[in-house]
Amino acid sequence: AAIVIGVMVMVAMRGLLNGLQQALVTNITQGQTGAVQVHKRGYLQNVLSSPLTMHLDIKETLTKISPVTQVTAAAPRILFAGMVSSGEETLFSAIIAVDPLREPLVCPLRSKTFVADASYPGTRFEDGVVLSQELASAVQLHTGEEAALLAPDIDGVLSGENIHISGQMQLALPVVNKIALAPLALALRLVKMEVKA
Repeated sequence: AAIVIGVMVMVAMRGLLNGLQQALVTNITQGQTGAVQVHKRGYLQNVLSSPLTMHLDIKETLTKISPVTQVTAAAPRILFAGMVSSGEETLFSAIIAVDPLREPLVCPLRSKTFVADASYPGTRFEDGVVLSQELASAVQLHTGEEAALLAPDIDGVLSGENIHISGQMQLALPVVNKIALAPLALALRLVKMEVKA
């Protein structure tokens, strides 16, 4: 009886741990990163926090990736450091620029982090940006309000774009919690990347 109970407890614990691990992987891949990311060689080793000069051609890359049998969806994305400014409040944040049509296919759980009436960047407003709750609270911005998005462009010169707030998202990231989700077209103009999406 003791052996049977011991085995049952071990099997139950292993099942619980497997379930937690699977949930974690699913939440990250379907909610934030996608299953696979493609970067130019040397991108991850680059000492810059946002090596914008190491970008891939969007059309060419999607043309090569899309026909692969195992690929169900592909979406371009850029990540860079910037600032959200409203009135006298300006705060540094990580900017994730996504294609509003392709991104939901790659990360279907991302919209589950949206709070209340939030909509995907670039859908409600062409220049719509979704802010993490921490960032929105720090710069005192609410849905529908106008602000400015600032960032160094590909040559390192500070550039800016007017934006509307499309809503907020709730993140479970304790360290990096000041994040803005922006439409790719707006971000490409902001950082002066002449890439045809």
